[in-house]
Amino acid sequence: IVSNCCRRVVQKFPIALLLSPSFKRIGLEITFPMKLNNIYIRQLTTNATNTQPATQPEFNFNEKELWECLHKPSLSNNLFKTFSIDARYDLDFKKLEQNYKKILMALHPDKFACKTEEEKQYAESISSAINEGYSRLKQHSKRAEYLLEIQNIRIEEKDTDISQTFLIEVMELSESIENSKTQTQVDGIVGQVNEMMDHEVQEITKAFESKNFIQARIHAMKIKYLENVLIAGKYWEVS
Repeated sequence: IVSNCCRRVVQKFPIALLLSPSFKRIGLEITFPMKLNNIYIRQLTTNATNTQPATQPEFNFNEKELWECLHKPSLSNNLFKTFSIDARYDLDFKKLEQNYKKILMALHPDKFACKTEEEKQYAESISSAINEGYSRLKQHSKRAEYLLEIQNIRIEEKDTDISQTFLIEVMELSESIENSKTQTQVDGIVGQVNEMMDHEVQEITKAFESKNFIQARIHAMKIKYLENVLIAGKYWEVS
């Protein structure tokens, strides 16, 4: 039934896709504007007291704007708006996950079986950008860097604002993992690093909330160092 509905619509509207009630019962509505510059996605819900479907939440994706969200974010155009969540470091991970899955579900290749190659490629491009954006917001260091980028603040490899004491401690922890002989030893070191990470996450959250971006930048660099140690612990093997 869905395939036949799709075929009839595409025959009538070769570029724009206006889904029939059969599609709306599935719970997703996808619309291509005539110029194929945007993809509109609505999650449809039905109220028991109202036979008219509601459109909550609504996503609007433009390829150029998504590229800017990823590489040139601003206060008015960023990934937090893309995923319909508040722009803060201690973001709502549950809502991020829910909206991410809704978007990917709507962009699933199976939903474009009746579409033109141009529409399929466009949807794939949007889906790829969404995956990259989700990854940036989910990881501690990448999310911190992204929030700073919105404020036009960059973190450079040559930055020397971190204390030598912290750098030495991180180096020693990394070397301890490398020289470990058992998984138990590694787990102990990783536990110590996770405690340090929890502290830095708390501090950077406070810094962003108070708009102290200088301190947030320092904590972001520390978080990045600690993540590298955790990665070393994750892939440790007996030498």
